[in-house]
Amino acid sequence: MTRPEKDYYRLLGIEASATADDVKRAYRAKALEHHPDRNRGAKHAEEQFKEIGEAYGVLSDPARRRRYDLGRRILRERPHARPHDFRESTRHPRDPRWERDDFGAGADRMPRGTVVIPVTVTFRTAALGGIVDAVVYAEGTCIRCGGDRIIARPGCPMCHGHGRIAVPSGFGTRHSVRCYCVNDCNACAGTGRARATLRVRVPPGMRDGTVVRCGGRMVGRPGTPDLGELHLRVQVAPDANLRFQGERDIAADKALSPVTLERGRVVTVPSLEGPLKIRIRPETAHGSVYVVRGRGAGHPDGERGDLRITIRDKDVARKRRKR
Repeated sequence: MTRPEKDYYRLLGIEASATADDVKRAYRAKALEHHPDRNRGAKHAEEQFKEIGEAYGVLSDPARRRRYDLGRRILRERPHARPHDFRESTRHPRDPRWERDDFGAGADRMPRGTVVIPVTVTFRTAALGGIVDAVVYAEGTCIRCGGDRIIARPGCPMCHGHGRIAVPSGFGTRHSVRCYCVNDCNACAGTGRARATLRVRVPPGMRDGTVVRCGGRMVGRPGTPDLGELHLRVQVAPDANLRFQGERDIAADKALSPVTLERGRVVTVPSLEGPLKIRIRPETAHGSVYVVRGRGAGHPDGERGDLRITIRDKDVARKRRKR
């Protein structure tokens, strides 16, 4: 790669911290301003248009932009660095820019090339395990984009619906860059693969944020044509009556009248399996905890925790609400 002597950010009129959408908007505005059709006979406008296309070609590609930004930093720190030094530095295996994949899994310490898909599961499934459906991009070709991964706007005056613009790259050669009208295909998330629903068995005892490895199943990585190993990031839907307590126990509250607490009787309490009947002993105090063994959350080792029912006095709860 050549030395990044041109300031592509300045050419597009944006900051180095600009997002991909900012780059696209800036390129569109500059390209329309300096387009040769709008500035016939203006040599300067034509050259400016070529430079803008070259800048967009670099800044719109995440990998090329990372290398360009790294080269700018190296040249600021070592102004007399040779091209050889720059090439070696951009490929340095310890540089943190190369430890992340394209969708930021490095921030979660996930292996490179991992596809992490969020799935929402019920409280019962999180506690006991079960089957969940995961929408992935696995096999076959996307019908909408035909595997091209991108959708261009028909009738675009810049690319005429082809999605690519030819720009000079130096030494009499030319290369193509994505037109400003191009977007990743939203039907396949830019993978070029057909959408599919996988039924995946998840283990018991999961919590919010638990990451489940799906047996090495390879699926499409969003925004790229590559495959990655599928992982599911679990989001647990809250339950109206049950909650986790500790590693394996499930907790719930049961409000009873003072008469029931005084005399005792059989009452129905919530559990993972549905309504469960337990016997309340006479003269039970407010805040007492009844434990039902083996009715808590599961664990991969096969053992289940306990269900812990906290007894509440309705009168006490009513007085506290009035305060």
